[in-house]
Amino acid sequence: MILHSQDRIDSYSLTDCKWQKKLNQIICPVKSNGKFPAAVNVHSPRTDKTVIYVFLTPNDSRFDQDGWDGEQMVYKTIEQTNNAEYLVLYNS
Repeated sequence: MILHSQDRIDSYSLTDCKWQKKLNQIICPVKSNGKFPAAVNVHSPRTDKTVIYVFLTPNDSRFDQDGWDGEQMVYKTIEQTNNAEYLVLYNS
């Protein structure tokens, strides 16, 4: 995925998210009007590391063409991590 200067990139703290080990993902509640960011930075205060997640591409097994009707969006990390490969933002 190529990001452009006009693309929205949000940032969240890992402390605001919940890790779902069996699904290899973290979930994070957000206030959304159905429009989700193109990318998300998730920062861990414990390790001081930031992981970047981007929209899933159609060739990913978890891609949903309907985009969950604005209720949630799934992202995938662009780098190798030891923990969460996926991030789910859901409208709270």
